[in-house]
Amino acid sequence: MSILTFYPPQEAIENARAALALRRSLPKSRRGGLEPEEAARQGIRSGVTMALALAESEGAPLASPRDYLRTLRRFRGMANRAMAQGKSPSESKAIQVFHLWGGEAMIEAVEKFIKENEDA
Repeated sequence: MSILTFYPPQEAIENARAALALRRSLPKSRRGGLEPEEAARQGIRSGVTMALALAESEGAPLASPRDYLRTLRRFRGMANRAMAQGKSPSESKAIQVFHLWGGEAMIEAVEKFIKENEDA
């Protein structure tokens, strides 16, 4: 499979920027998303690294858009459960992480990207 470059929509960029700003305002114990160093030790992507790339409006190389979408959907499910419990982003790491990754706008954009590039 070839690696395609995905350019995030403005709303996803704004979600990431807002999540980064919120994260900076919170004590470490209430921050969602792994620091890049911790994520690297675990062999996974860092939500903070993803958010920083989104905030800079950088294109993201997607070698596996379906895996990326699966991760976004998992974060959405966790965020939805937290919101159903009445939690705000400052009270829920799950909501913060979902927004670090671009939120609902990113899910819609990646789904569209996959559909447009199915044969690529």
